Amino acid sequence: MPSADGLPAVAAVGPGTAETLRAGGVEPAFVPRESSQDGLLREFPRPAGRVLFAAAEDARRDAAEGLGADVVPLYRTRLLTPAPPDGDVVVLASGSAARAYASIGGTAPAVSIGPQTTRVAESVGLRVVGEAASHDLDGLVAAVAALV
Repeated sequence: MPSADGLPAVAAVGPGTAETLRAGGVEPAFVPRESSQDGLLREFPRPAGRVLFAAAEDARRDAAEGLGADVVPLYRTRLLTPAPPDGDVVVLASGSAARAYASIGGTAPAVSIGPQTTRVAESVGLRVVGEAASHDLDGLVAAVAALV
C-alpha cells in the first residue's frame, strides 16, 4: 500500500511505535486500535498487497503469516542476568521481559501489557495480578494504579 508520496506506507503496531516513527520523520499510515499483533492482523486494510514485517528476531510471526508478509528481523533480544530487584509488583511490557524476569528468579506479582504477555508470564510460572486494558503505557499505568 503506497503512501501519497509514492513511498511504501508504514504501519505501526501501536502508539508507542508510531511516536518513535514520527520522531524519526516517518508518519505511519496505519495504527490499529488494539496495540498488538492480533489487532494489527484483524484491522489491517485488505488486500494487504506486498508486506514487509520488520520485528525482533524471535518475535511471534502470527501477523506476518496472516498477511503473507516477508519477515526481516531487525534486532535480537538479549537476556541479561542481574539479581532480581525488590519490589511489590513487576511491570511486564513483553513476553521476553516475562521470560527474563522469571529466569533471574523474580517472584513479585506481575502486571502485563496484554494477553500475549500474560500467557507467556503464566507459562514461566509468574503470577499475573493485572493486565492493561489498552496495550500501551497508559494501560500499564492504569493497571498498576488499579492495584492500590
